[in-house]
Amino acid sequence: MSADPAPPTTSRSVARRRLRRLWYEGWKGIIWLLLRLLVRFRFEGREHEPRRGPYIVAANHASFLDPLLVAVGLRAPSAHMAKADLFAVPVLGAWLRSVGSFPVRRG
Repeated sequence: MSADPAPPTTSRSVARRRLRRLWYEGWKGIIWLLLRLLVRFRFEGREHEPRRGPYIVAANHASFLDPLLVAVGLRAPSAHMAKADLFAVPVLGAWLRSVGSFPVRRG
C-alpha cells in the first residue's frame, strides 16, 4: 500500500506562504522593537532551540507578555495556543489568527 502523494504546490500557495511568513516576521520585528524600548529583557537557553524540526516550548506564564517574548525569542516561526475568549474580540481575534495562534477552550 502506497501513501497518497502530496498535492502539487502551486505558485499561488507558495506566494501565500511567503506573504504569511513576511506578515509574521514583520509583526515579530515590531513587537521586538516595542519590547526593547519599553522593557528590559534577555533570552536564556536559546542554545537549546533545535535548528530544525518540530519542538514544544513551555513558558511558565509569569506575565501576559510571555507569549510575545517567546515568539520574539525563537528563531523559527511559532504557533501559540490562546484562550478561546480572546478570539471573540474582533480585531484581536483576527490578528491572533493571522500570526498563527489557535484557540483553546479551558476545562
